[in-house]
Amino acid sequence: MISFAAKHGYNLYIYAPKADPQHRFAWKEPYGKEFIEQFRELVNLGKKEGLDICMALSPGNSIAYSSDEDLEMVVHKFMPFIAMGMNTVAVFLDDIAQELFHDKDKQKYACLADAQQDFLNRLHKKLTAREKEIKLIFCPTQYFGETSTEYHRVLGERLNKEISIMWTGNKVCSQSLTMENAKMISNAFQRPVLYWDNYPVNDARMVMELHLGPYENREIGVKKYCEGIVLNPMNQPYASMPVIAAAGEFFENDSYDSYKALKRVCMELYPDVAQEFYEFSMCNIKSPLHNSEPEYLTDMFGEMFKMYESNNIQEALSLIMKKSLRMEEIYQKLKSSLEKNMLEDISCWLEEFYGWAEILGGTVFLIKSSIPIAVEKYGEDEIKVLKNAVTGLEKKLKTAMEYQTSVCGLSIMNFAIEQLKCAKGFLKLVEY
Repeated sequence: MISFAAKHGYNLYIYAPKADPQHRFAWKEPYGKEFIEQFRELVNLGKKEGLDICMALSPGNSIAYSSDEDLEMVVHKFMPFIAMGMNTVAVFLDDIAQELFHDKDKQKYACLADAQQDFLNRLHKKLTAREKEIKLIFCPTQYFGETSTEYHRVLGERLNKEISIMWTGNKVCSQSLTMENAKMISNAFQRPVLYWDNYPVNDARMVMELHLGPYENREIGVKKYCEGIVLNPMNQPYASMPVIAAAGEFFENDSYDSYKALKRVCMELYPDVAQEFYEFSMCNIKSPLHNSEPEYLTDMFGEMFKMYESNNIQEALSLIMKKSLRMEEIYQKLKSSLEKNMLEDISCWLEEFYGWAEILGGTVFLIKSSIPIAVEKYGEDEIKVLKNAVTGLEKKLKTAMEYQTSVCGLSIMNFAIEQLKCAKGFLKLVEY
């Protein structure tokens, strides 16, 4: 990932997994020799590739800002990494209580921001005294919003201007990054903000999603009002690569087009199945950046309903079946062409994708089976065929309810359920 990111224009990697106990809950515990030696390999690779490696700590759940002992613990935690040539460190105080909780801190400081700026200024002074070129990054407790607060203003006024402050935008996972928001918070912090852009990350309630859609809704002008942008990747490293590569173009190109950039990346990374991977990505576009249903499917359904209204039923069914077959083709090509690591990352989503292709085809069969009864030209054989079609589609939908992933949005499911209810209605009419 380090080599890949460097190749696509990135110059910083921050190590900050909250699942690492010694990063957050057990931050006072030093890292062991084995971990430090492994991390040294990462730092050395970063130097080779021209990319800074940054070690981050998240001590906010227990730290006493007034404590010299806690300050020395943070310094001591960072020093083995600085000694190996790491130039950047970070302190993350996000996702913690919004008020002071140690009695000594309450007595010494007027507010949380006052405590944090004092601690970070003291930390910065100690670190730079030992290594002059050290860069310190800080993620504040109030790290997103549409307006600035007193907390932001206190940090802006009192925090050493050499310390970078992170910001995620107007929300934790912001649908858009705007110049207006960037100007607002940079003015409050009295320095260009460093964006922590939560995309394509798929943690928390997004864990069932695969964020393969384009890096979009970021105003080009934001680059002029920020120190930089750091992306937060998915739990799946290889699946994160297309977005990381495409977003690299945003930093480099003022005429950036998010969809064209993603298409170019698909051609670069998967030349034999570039179009297939792009179409698969368009079915995994649902994310905080793209809240609507995948247009890859909704556009098809929109065209289909127009045909229905014009009484071009067979043409409409042909259109749906063509999409079903195309999705099955995409599945087969990706399964046979993508390299092992990528397939492992996306396998659950790819299997669900195939399942929805089958449901789409099963729905077409159901509709065709319903037509004889709808036009009152049926016998026992036609009724039996329709009953089998209903049973088959119900079985596929029950399987879909067991998926632990989310692909294709809700449009295929809603369409299939609607047609299933209609078919059951026809069978009820036959009983009457």
